[in-house]
Amino acid sequence: MSIQTILLSLAILSCSIKATGQKLTVVINGVKNDKGYVRVALYNSSKTFMQNPFKTAETKAREGHVMVVFQDVPEGEYAASVLHDLNGNKTMDENLLGIPKEGFGFSNDAMGAFGPPTFRECLFPVKQGAITTGIRLKYF
Repeated sequence: MSIQTILLSLAILSCSIKATGQKLTVVINGVKNDKGYVRVALYNSSKTFMQNPFKTAETKAREGHVMVVFQDVPEGEYAASVLHDLNGNKTMDENLLGIPKEGFGFSNDAMGAFGPPTFRECLFPVKQGAITTGIRLKYF
């Protein structure tokens, strides 16, 4: 087999491979400071919401706003949660009353009364093409 044949085969193969989903950019606004990490969890089911994310991403915290990008997200409906993990322990720290000590947020800027909002309140569509959604962090 010649090198031209191999290169032609690879070119044909790469043209036939198609991305399985969309690019989703999540912009997190209202980051209080540069400490720790901003962690984003993406959920595709009410059964797994706030327990078992479909995808996760993180970035170093930076005062103001940060962005994370999810690649190959299939079309559908999703919910996202965000944690400004100040101390890097990958857990939402709370005070004795259960009030969060770290910044948090949800897609659609949804808020629950006593706990997280529902999956349905946080839903946003991912359709064909590049998608951007924003979440504003809340601190108590």
